Amino acid sequence: MTFKFLKIIGIGFIMSVKKSVPLLFAGFIALHTSAAMASFISEIEANNTGASAQNVDGNFDFAFSADIGDVSGINTSTSLSHVSILGTGDGSYDFYSFTSLGGQTILDIDYGWAGGLMDTMIAIWHSDGNLLMSNDDSRFSDGAGGSNWDYGGLSYDSFVQLNLVSSGRYFVGVCRYECSFGDGFSLTDGGEPQAGADYTLHISTATSVPEPSIIALLGLGLVGLGFARRRQS
Repeated sequence: MTFKFLKIIGIGFIMSVKKSVPLLFAGFIALHTSAAMASFISEIEANNTGASAQNVDGNFDFAFSADIGDVSGINTSTSLSHVSILGTGDGSYDFYSFTSLGGQTILDIDYGWAGGLMDTMIAIWHSDGNLLMSNDDSRFSDGAGGSNWDYGGLSYDSFVQLNLVSSGRYFVGVCRYECSFGDGFSLTDGGEPQAGADYTLHISTATSVPEPSIIALLGLGLVGLGFARRRQS
């Protein structure tokens, strides 16, 4: 059943069941939610250590973005919850934290080279400080889009995809070439994002945010409830 068809159903009920307009309108809004375009949040300083990492929980959604995808280039923005962060350089490292339910997790930096010639590097740690994975240059095809500097099939923008074996809190660190990552949220050897540079960081992972299909079912349930009340009256 397509979104367009669901939208038509919502409108039809609203026109015919006048006494249930508030409920039906709520259902229509719920159905409309999954079609929204992805939004961005801004980096908040100071977030230059693991201890001061910016918590991005509460900002995940399933809104569509042409730049969010997996290692095969398949768009995952409407199937895996995500948050997009506009990061800026100020001469210090950038750390972010998020809560995941586990499973496939993607960290994708876009527009780093285009946003101030920043050759990014990225890493992810478990909350216990264990370094899980890091990356410097990714394949140009990694992610759905956004990496706009192609040199021999590679990009200066960084990309990490892994399966988190457990739910919990995770930390992401961003720097530029040639920094060094280590356990304990260690980020050393220079490479702080330079002043004037900027980048976009997409974090995609399973969270407690309800999927669009669940929101759509909720909307239909509200519509049905309104219709049932109309018949009873």
